[in-house]
Amino acid sequence: MADDDLDRGEWEHLVAWRIRRLLELGVPVDAADLLASDRSLDWHRVETLIRGGCDPKLAARIVG
Repeated sequence: MADDDLDRGEWEHLVAWRIRRLLELGVPVDAADLLASDRSLDWHRVETLIRGGCDPKLAARIVG
């Protein structure tokens, strides 16, 4: 299911989960919030880059 197919409640739940994951990876709160709520980013690619040590903002630029 694509992010665009989620209803509002499902989307909010997904964003909250993404924020928790990003915080666990050491991403600052402000960056985690922006990344988690961006429907245009490939979440799995962003997470993989950050896990590999890439700066979160750079990961977003690479994927976006």
